[in-house]
Amino acid sequence: MTDRLPNIPIPFKEGDREVSLDLQAALNQVYDDAGYENYLHIDARPNPPLTTEQEQWATGLLGASRVAM
Repeated sequence: MTDRLPNIPIPFKEGDREVSLDLQAALNQVYDDAGYENYLHIDARPNPPLTTEQEQWATGLLGASRVAM
């Protein structure tokens, strides 16, 4: 949950330059474009519950003033 998604190689024909896909950037772009913030309930407690360490990480990520875990 706290680790960034990896870049993955995209195979093309032999001899083409090497290309990779940044999965984290792609996921972030899809999330932003889809408007998930308009219908996800980030103020609800997660199920299954987060550990204390995960809660601290999530609170820091979302901002303490924005959401209480």
